[in-house]
Amino acid sequence: MLSKNEILNRKKKFGFANEKFIEMFIWNFEIFKLLSRLSDSFVLKGGTAVQLYLPVENQRASIDLDITTPLQEEEIEEIFNRIEFVERYIPKRPVPRLLLMTYIAKPSSVMDDSVLEVKIDIFYDEHPMIKPKTIKKKKLFALDIDFPVKIVSKGYLIGDKLLTLATRSVGIPKHRVGELPKHVYDISKLTYNITKTDLNDLIYSFKYNLNREKKIKNIKVEDVKVMDDVLSTLDRFSRIDLKDGVIKRRILNFQSMYLTNLSRISFSEWILDAIRLKILMSLLKGKFRKKLSTKSVFERYSEVVHGLEELKKLNRKQRQEKSKEYLQKIRVPYWKVLKGKPLERIYLEFKYLEYR
Repeated sequence: MLSKNEILNRKKKFGFANEKFIEMFIWNFEIFKLLSRLSDSFVLKGGTAVQLYLPVENQRASIDLDITTPLQEEEIEEIFNRIEFVERYIPKRPVPRLLLMTYIAKPSSVMDDSVLEVKIDIFYDEHPMIKPKTIKKKKLFALDIDFPVKIVSKGYLIGDKLLTLATRSVGIPKHRVGELPKHVYDISKLTYNITKTDLNDLIYSFKYNLNREKKIKNIKVEDVKVMDDVLSTLDRFSRIDLKDGVIKRRILNFQSMYLTNLSRISFSEWILDAIRLKILMSLLKGKFRKKLSTKSVFERYSEVVHGLEELKKLNRKQRQEKSKEYLQKIRVPYWKVLKGKPLERIYLEFKYLEYR
């Protein structure tokens, strides 16, 4: 565990607002390291796992711990009973059919005399057919990882997190929609560069977790309807310059609490990321409707990302010409609003219309 001075130094170096969030993020890994010594059946997922796939300049804090395991409830309970500073949390209204155990870790803070509370969610009796990955070394803004951490694959994380955006069906409930920016942020950073393996894992994860959520919530909904639900959420993020001050406030709150100076981005960048994710989701929808092959999804999405990189090479005159070219092809109610917008925005809007 880092000392108080080490945490304060990292807070200053990376321009982080809250040292307690840094400390809780560190404790996520300390707790997982302890659990891994007691059993090799725990696999890290969620926001904490995401950071292990990102460079320092894109990382954020995560103040809780999500774990998946094939173990049964009794086996997990036996392991956690061996840890002194954790206690079982039993919700007043547990969700039927949800195989979830929650513990609260209460380590003493190194910053003051307070006691921290780190929530640990264990999704048990899970058997996804994707092998976890083990990361042995990784530089994070809050600490340097020098011990093996078993985590779900990058593609699995993306598929799982995409489902959280389906707020009208299987996604996060209404009382937690304030968390949407952190999920959109994580997905956007994970998906800028993806491999064929990532895409295959993403598709599997989306199907696997969607079927699980349907059973838990006991609902019948078509897969493409859930994807439309995700697209609807992303659409709100892609229009924050036209309307929706609520989303803007949520983004600002998220950035001030969870991001470093290196990882904070402008509203324009949030919009670009959201449109790019809309393109990816539309392509995935084509796959689920059996209109596109996985190969076609990969090639088209890779083309979009490559196109963004190519735009960076253009001079001012070339950018103006490209903007005019794309604007002439865009025929949507808000096309006039796009005049004067960055070329990247116009390009992505054009590609979205092409692939939706």
